[in-house]
Amino acid sequence: MSRVYRLIVTAALLTFATTALPAAAQLSLQWIVPAAANVAGINGADWHTDLALHNPHSFQLPVMVQFLPSDTDNRVADTLALSLEPWATFNLWDVLGPEYFAVRGTGSILIIADLSLSCDLVTDCEFLVTSRTYTINPAGEGGEFGQTIPGSSTWQGIDWDSLGYAAGILNDGLYFRSNIGIASWSEDWTSVEVDVQDADGVIVESLTLEVPPYG
Repeated sequence: MSRVYRLIVTAALLTFATTALPAAAQLSLQWIVPAAANVAGINGADWHTDLALHNPHSFQLPVMVQFLPSDTDNRVADTLALSLEPWATFNLWDVLGPEYFAVRGTGSILIIADLSLSCDLVTDCEFLVTSRTYTINPAGEGGEFGQTIPGSSTWQGIDWDSLGYAAGILNDGLYFRSNIGIASWSEDWTSVEVDVQDADGVIVESLTLEVPPYG
């Protein structure tokens, strides 16, 4: 079975007003980090990802971490089992590097509370996830280039009833370029249609991506 989702990518630069969410709204028991890397890039870049998990509870919280490689059927995936200490943040520096998954490539990371827990999975087992993907300055002048990629709760995903938008896409052929990635937590193959719009909303390019299960 293949599902079709449609994602709109627009080149218009939009400004959004944001408000702080209540603490409970920032927590979930199941997270996906949609982009992670341990891979060489262009112009000497070498991308890595740090993963941070925070336990806001007064008890230890067992969680499971899975790396889902790009372009791969990930219905079976390698799993790290971790226990987060009370009120603690656990950092997995270079999570795809030799200390943890020891793989090269790109993909997404799925992090879930251990489903065998006896606590209420909705109210007692929620936690927080964020990540950072970066490269050391390839010019050798010190510093890093990168970005924070927060975890997304599974309820934040889009489906066949909704559209996803990415605003502010840039490609000037010199200093700025943009990448787009699709991460799925469906056990089916998924067809995703992507439209690129210019600043006036005119579609200038379209493509269809076939995303593997949990790919």
